[in-house]
Amino acid sequence: MSHPLLRARVESLLGVVEDAGGDLEKADAAERRVIEELRQMGNEVLTEWAQGGIDKCTAQSREDEEVRSGGKKLHWHTTFGEIEVEETLLQRVLADFGADHAFGRVPGKLREHYGIGACR
Repeated sequence: MSHPLLRARVESLLGVVEDAGGDLEKADAAERRVIEELRQMGNEVLTEWAQGGIDKCTAQSREDEEVRSGGKKLHWHTTFGEIEVEETLLQRVLADFGADHAFGRVPGKLREHYGIGACR
């Protein structure tokens, strides 16, 4: 399976249904366990989704032209907790263009100087 974390999380949910640990005698305990499993699953799914988008964008940039890049950690808070991934960016280039020109003109400058366009 291509998503082992998701598979493991679904198996954990099935463990709740089957009371595999034998520690879920009350509905409140079962509910808390289900909520925690779903939060963890949501966090893992969103993290994989974000990393997939970054990987796609990075691959697209490399196909267009050899690109020097630096890493930047992105994080945000969701219903499922903190999501954190590392994004590859042209940080210095973006900052330099932003300092020299209005940020609205930066995408055009990236295309002009580096052949880099928006990721789709």
